[in-house]
Amino acid sequence: MIIKITNPDVLNFLERTGDRNSIHQKPLNLIPGMFYLHLASSIFTRPIKEVSITFKAPAKYPGSVEMEYHFKGDSQTFRFSTNREQLCDLTAKFNCTNPELNPRKIELICQIPGKLVDKFGEGVYMRQQMRFVSDNVKNARLKLKEKRARENLKVISTNYHSSDGSLIAEGSAIVGPKEALKEVLKSIKDSVQEAN
Repeated sequence: MIIKITNPDVLNFLERTGDRNSIHQKPLNLIPGMFYLHLASSIFTRPIKEVSITFKAPAKYPGSVEMEYHFKGDSQTFRFSTNREQLCDLTAKFNCTNPELNPRKIELICQIPGKLVDKFGEGVYMRQQMRFVSDNVKNARLKLKEKRARENLKVISTNYHSSDGSLIAEGSAIVGPKEALKEVLKSIKDSVQEAN
């Protein structure tokens, strides 16, 4: 399935999620990683329990991406790509009890990058995992804590808790340093040169 991604699509998404990372603005206009989750969520057929997203390469908007998806047991896998390279892999596992909560769960996950930028500064978001242990998502509060760094990457716990402190969802993110943006820019420049 080919999906066209427009400027208003992405800018509205960034405003809704609070993601102010400059790589998503002009002149770079890189598609936010969580935008792929937003696109995939329209295909989710059952209540989500767990989401895992790995970002492989950047892509610019406006433009088009291809979304492929497959069902296997209690999970659904997605692959986003352009005609030149794979952009993102996403796996969603299903088995919680309330499908009406999917939009709220997706909203909570999509807000994480903006909160990471607010707390840790800009960087390159490489991976996000989230597992819901409760359906009590209405007043969820995000707690971010740097767990460890490895090879210039930050591993950050991204857990949601209720107002009484009980765990709603546990997750982790891997974020590359701001200097890694140079590699992202080089990758985009190389892709543009190959296309011409």
